[in-house]
Amino acid sequence: QQQRILEAWDSGRVGANETTTISTLIWGRLDGNADATLALSFAEACSLGATLVSSLTERLLANGAIVRSRLVRALARAEDIEILAQRCRDKIADAPNLAVPDPRQLGDVPVGLGEQSAFVVRLDALERALDEAALRFSAPLREREELRAVMGAYLDMAGQRGVAENEGVVAAERRARGVLWSAPCDLCAARELVAALQVEVRSVSVNERGAH
Repeated sequence: QQQRILEAWDSGRVGANETTTISTLIWGRLDGNADATLALSFAEACSLGATLVSSLTERLLANGAIVRSRLVRALARAEDIEILAQRCRDKIADAPNLAVPDPRQLGDVPVGLGEQSAFVVRLDALERALDEAALRFSAPLREREELRAVMGAYLDMAGQRGVAENEGVVAAERRARGVLWSAPCDLCAARELVAALQVEVRSVSVNERGAH
């Protein structure tokens, strides 16, 4: 349609007939196989095209902003997980041998929509890897706290039953405490020692009740 308008313009040599032709080309319905109810004039088609370009541009910019926001959050989270990982390595023997994913390796968020889609796929994978790293490094620290809590609960039980000063209980507590409050903590040994304390408290409690 644009080419037909240029031909009618004829380098500026426009008469009454050419003006009529150009007007018809601009405001008349576009030819084609489209449904007649959807036919547009050339001017309308240009306006619609500009609107679509503007809409797509806005969508692209908005999508890019969202992706950049996710990348910034991933960078901050990776730093937090790195701190967690270092704490786990310092406090727990045989800490997970796992590197914390580095979002910087993804590079900058691309401009094109297709490139952004591929970038998001990689970002999704990186976020899942960060979730896994956070879980792996937090689990041993959480277990150490849980073992300490169990130990405390059995010492409270020993106190309530009047066996906290029992030689066997005191010795079992000392061994468990020596491992649970050491760094790096051997969780395997800690599990066994807390279990031994449980057995000792229960056994002594039963013996004390039998003695009475």
